[in-house]
Amino acid sequence: MKLYYFPLSPYSQKVLIALDEKGTQHTTEVVNLGDAGARAAFEKINRFGKVPFLVDEKRDWKIPESSIIIEYLEEHAKGGTQLIPSDPDLARQARFHDRVFDLYVTEPAVKILFDGRRPEDKRDAMGVESAQKRLDKTYAMLDDYLAKRTWMLGDAFSIADISAAAALGVANMVRPFAAHKNLAAYFGRLAERPSVQRAFKQVQEFMARG
Repeated sequence: MKLYYFPLSPYSQKVLIALDEKGTQHTTEVVNLGDAGARAAFEKINRFGKVPFLVDEKRDWKIPESSIIIEYLEEHAKGGTQLIPSDPDLARQARFHDRVFDLYVTEPAVKILFDGRRPEDKRDAMGVESAQKRLDKTYAMLDDYLAKRTWMLGDAFSIADISAAAALGVANMVRPFAAHKNLAAYFGRLAERPSVQRAFKQVQEFMARG
């Protein structure tokens, strides 16, 4: 399997963590979508032009979108951590939490992050305010939910926690959640997991290169 990704992409980080948790042998290629030549070359492989993107050469499958890639790994990369429970109700809950982190944490956090890099006359103050309010509401909800849970499904680490690690990593940079003690403690547990540490290390190394 080959993963096309970008280290700073939270969605790429999701798949890196999942591959690590599953112990799946794979190769990687960093795609810099900010480079016109790199983007054009990548779009010949993935016409959506988005990362992450997984290519399974053995089965001749190409899989876009982080959550779908993790579903694919759960089905075809046996072994390692079970990321989607076999119980249908728990599986539905895991998928629900995965969606919550993508849509209500990652998306508004990325909105704030990239808006801050725009020229002042191109910034979207109302959009950023809306994103901040969404994060604040989601933080409060998650803080209550995590009061008596180790992981999102209780004792079992899953796709939900992978999504949480990637989402909260970027969210904490733009809208810190230290005041939400349960959420902060949960993020601390995530940050201690070896697969998450290795994904975050890639981010730090990439940023250090400038």
